[in-house]
Amino acid sequence: MASTFFLSGSLEEIPLPDIARLFQSTRKTGKLGLTSGSSIGAIYFDRGEIVDCQSSNMSGLDALKHVALFNRGNFEFTDGATPASQSLNTYETAELINFLETRMQESRQLQELVPSVADIPRYLGGAIPAGLEVSAADLAVALKASSGTHSVRRLAMELSLDETMVAYTIARLRAAGLMEIVGRDETVSDAPLPPPTPPPAAVVPPKRDEVPGSPTGATSAAPRFWRGRRID
Repeated sequence: MASTFFLSGSLEEIPLPDIARLFQSTRKTGKLGLTSGSSIGAIYFDRGEIVDCQSSNMSGLDALKHVALFNRGNFEFTDGATPASQSLNTYETAELINFLETRMQESRQLQELVPSVADIPRYLGGAIPAGLEVSAADLAVALKASSGTHSVRRLAMELSLDETMVAYTIARLRAAGLMEIVGRDETVSDAPLPPPTPPPAAVVPPKRDEVPGSPTGATSAAPRFWRGRRID
């Protein structure tokens, strides 16, 4: 029987590109789960090749761009897990790893400009500099922030976007001179939101007069208790 491979740790100690290179060289198949504050994501490997990435409500390259912002947090690898789709199987894994590394280096350079979730940004307008990559989500953040009344957390909630991604978008626009921080919402806590809890699995109640795990039609015995606790 083949042994199950398991690996977990801190993204500060082992950066994401290094983890991906390790799995590529060892031809691992499974799911790399990622957690950074309230942000979660997953990268899927098939015999060492990156075949899919999921994060928040994103998938593929958009999700990979997002998890590249996880400079802090934790990872956990689940051996043998497979994705529902393979949105990245047309890309070379080496290319995707280089993309992760470039994106992470850029995010580190912008750390001083990343706002807290309570900071209130304002979009200043103006021409977008050549070479600055701007997605539809980035434009939505900029337009929503033009009034200068929404905190980072409120922008994320109203646009149904991840807080980490919104903060990083603001940092990039600040670096380009297109956005400034105009205040702070003191009603907003800087504590990260907990990761969303997956819904519990549906439980089918046993049929009447049936004992779970017993042959159909077996009648239930009277419950037994000891020191106030049910023990059957």
